[in-house]
Amino acid sequence: MRALRPARRGWVAILMCVATLVSAKADASVLVDGNASDWFGVLPPSDNTARIARRADGAGELVWRDAAGDARGSAAARACDLTQVRVTGDHDRLYILARCTGPVIVSGDSAWQVQVALDLNRFTGLGGSNFLGADAAGVTPDAAWEYLVQTRFGSGQGARLVDPYGNDYAGAEAAVHASGVCEISVPWSALGFSFVPADPIRVSVAS
Repeated sequence: MRALRPARRGWVAILMCVATLVSAKADASVLVDGNASDWFGVLPPSDNTARIARRADGAGELVWRDAAGDARGSAAARACDLTQVRVTGDHDRLYILARCTGPVIVSGDSAWQVQVALDLNRFTGLGGSNFLGADAAGVTPDAAWEYLVQTRFGSGQGARLVDPYGNDYAGAEAAVHASGVCEISVPWSALGFSFVPADPIRVSVAS
């Protein structure tokens, strides 16, 4: 596992092997409803560090603690400052939780938006080079992505899954809570896998 928090870019990138988090005995038991109670891992003691937590049944969860107060701009922008990212999976889906300072707006034009870029092949520079949006941050070349999840809470449509060419794929889910919790899930099948990938993937989260 390797994690990176690029300064002044507003996103977190984590390289990890999700297969190590999947239990042969149990599912991840994450209900995508904006309630963080399904997530069990304790935060690392220091900012900009990650740890792996495990339940008794073997299910694992990566927990990233982001430095608080590093967002710049308006009060609304600072409310969307990421404070933690969590990743887990089961045999069917990948799950991501993003938590921000909050509270956040959950509907309308000013609704909080979370984007998750997924680099599946780890080929430097091959894939999407930016998050979506006119003023969106760019990702580093080694985080070029094959798929990206974009929440659409403002229009009440949950989430969309796209590739770098703008093609949409079905299956992504997302839910938000006004306290600043966003949960996202994507089926492995939508990413072209018939099973949990054994190779590492890079998960980049922007808020």
